Amino acid sequence: MLSQLVFSRWFILNAILSVMHPIIRSTPLNDKLFGDNVHSRGLSYRELEILTFLGVVITMKARRIANSMELYSTVFKFCILANCVMFFLLDGKALMIYLLLWFFVYITAPELVYSGPEKAPLVDHVELLRLIAKDEASVGDAYHVVEFLCTWSPPCQFLAPEFATLSLRYATNGLGFAKIDAGRYPKAAKDFGIDTHANSKQVPSIILFKNGKEVRIFGKCTSKVYQKWNLQSPRLREQTVCASSYNIAVAAIETPHVTCAVN
Repeated sequence: MLSQLVFSRWFILNAILSVMHPIIRSTPLNDKLFGDNVHSRGLSYRELEILTFLGVVITMKARRIANSMELYSTVFKFCILANCVMFFLLDGKALMIYLLLWFFVYITAPELVYSGPEKAPLVDHVELLRLIAKDEASVGDAYHVVEFLCTWSPPCQFLAPEFATLSLRYATNGLGFAKIDAGRYPKAAKDFGIDTHANSKQVPSIILFKNGKEVRIFGKCTSKVYQKWNLQSPRLREQTVCASSYNIAVAAIETPHVTCAVN
């Protein structure tokens, strides 16, 4: 997955955009494009300040990110923003050309969307209720881990490969995985108390069901506060009937591959 990401068109073109200004200013391209009499080759003091501030911001953001796709996306976003500021300070025409290049990359090389194997089918509201319902003919408890997502949400896209890995690793007869587009089925989101507005901090959310009833809800699954789950897991196990499927579910949710923050 990582090699596929690094060699993708999205990664290569955004990497070029991220370092375009420093490369131009540090090479003979600077003299050809801007003239050595107006802007001497090399980064100015203000440009160095911007790059230093950029490094600090990226370092602070990276501490909260555990997903490689989310990390690269964040780095590219701030690097391109810094390039825009530096091109603006250098020359207005250069900024316009850079924005046109960015728009071309945005249109022709969108972010990668996970399309690999998984055991977490995308269901609608009716299928979800049918899926998590307790089958009277079945023996033992039935557990389901359901992700509520929105297709427009970048955190949901970042979580997709991790949730797929989770389902492939832990799905059993007593523990199922599923996903539902909460933006497309707002009634399902409302029934389970999940806000799907554009500024919502509750997508993606993961709910653990036991025989059709919520056992635990983990809101805003983004990046790093999975240590909170480890601190809560002993108490959580004491309050819940311990079954093999439940232990697998808790282990699955606590795995570092899916790092979620509790509301």
